[in-house]
Amino acid sequence: MRGNDETPTERLAIVKRDLPELEETTLFDFKLKNQRCLEIEKRISTESPYFLFGADHAEQLPSGWEHADFFYFSRAAFNAQQTQALVHISFMSGTNGADSGGKYFLFKKQGGKRVAKGSSNVWQLVSR
Repeated sequence: MRGNDETPTERLAIVKRDLPELEETTLFDFKLKNQRCLEIEKRISTESPYFLFGADHAEQLPSGWEHADFFYFSRAAFNAQQTQALVHISFMSGTNGADSGGKYFLFKKQGGKRVAKGSSNVWQLVSR
C-alpha cells in the first residue's frame, strides 16, 4: 500500500495531503487495523465468478482463468462516528497492464450510504 522507497508514515502523510477532509481518527484506525493481513472468511454473494486466494491457500487458478483480474483490499478504517471510511484497493488487470493501479479511497456517509469523496494514487502500471 506504499512505494518501495516510502515508509508507511510517509505514504499516509501523502494520503492526508491528497485527502484534506481525512480525519486523524480515521488514519489511526487504518494504521491499527492494517498492521497485519487478514483473510476474507465468508463467501461473497455475487453472480460473477470469483476465486479467493491468499498466503495460506495459494492454489492454482481455476481452469480458464489464465488472464484473471486481481483485486487487493485493505481493511476499512472508520472515524469514531462511523461517518468516514478509508480503504486501499489495488487492481491488477490480466488483459491490460495499463489498467492496473492502486489507490486509497475516502468515503463519507450521506443519507445512509457511503459515497466516494476522493482518492489518493499510490501506483499505476505504465505500458512501454
